[in-house]
Amino acid sequence: MANIVFITGGSGHIGSRVIVDALQAGYSVRAAVRSQEKANKVLSIPSIRAINPGNKLEFVIVPDLLVDGAYDEAIKGATYVVHVASPITDAHK
Repeated sequence: MANIVFITGGSGHIGSRVIVDALQAGYSVRAAVRSQEKANKVLSIPSIRAINPGNKLEFVIVPDLLVDGAYDEAIKGATYVVHVASPITDAHK
């Protein structure tokens, strides 16, 4: 079984860079994103397209990371976790 790196915030600038680095290092990646649209955006990034990750990259949709247990299912089977997601709230208003 391949080592799976679970990455939160996969569609963000840092998260997408971590995806590239993990894939280039030979890991399988499971990336959490907020929507399928965000997953499609990641797949269109030139550096990820150049790697052509195929089944080495999968996405899980986690629409709200603030929900208790938001990552409970998504993290199962992961060997490593890289948490780069950050909630965006209306607290600044």
